[in-house]
Amino acid sequence: MMKYCYVTIFVFSLFRFGTSSNTIFRTHEIQDRRGRLVVMAGNLFAWFTAILISIFFVDNIPAIIWFLGICAHALCWASFEYLGKISRNRLTTAFSKDVPQVLIQEGLYKYIRHPFYSVYMTSHFTSALITFHPLVIVNSLLMALIYFYAAHFEEQKFLDSELKSDYRRYKESAGMFLPRWPKKRVIP
Repeated sequence: MMKYCYVTIFVFSLFRFGTSSNTIFRTHEIQDRRGRLVVMAGNLFAWFTAILISIFFVDNIPAIIWFLGICAHALCWASFEYLGKISRNRLTTAFSKDVPQVLIQEGLYKYIRHPFYSVYMTSHFTSALITFHPLVIVNSLLMALIYFYAAHFEEQKFLDSELKSDYRRYKESAGMFLPRWPKKRVIP
């Protein structure tokens, strides 16, 4: 029963992630279509592989693990919706070659520079931990590399734009995929 609850919440969150291109992100006429295709195809393959393996090959997992997986995917979904409201169609899709017009630093963006990628990677790694299947683990690691590359691509756009000095300061206060730990202050 928990397995099918997990798969259901996983499928609904993936459906929302997949339909976001039209509702959360703006598309830009100048895109690296190969890069965008790699992200889309990689996500589809990784997520559907995880779903099929979860249904057909994963059995002897305690209910608490399934429950934690459900909670993790629900948190990803909620975070994704929250980020969509914050970004309000101000961001472009991955590998767009536009010049950034705005630097969002509110909500989760105050702490994480690429929170959408953090949500996606959390979803992938949750599937890898739940299934503990080598194919899902490898897919998750490959997608993490793709997100890392996409994040660097986007950061370079900011560093080449008029927002570069603001972005450099932002990099000092916010982590790339995880919040940056506060620096210890030395008291004289």
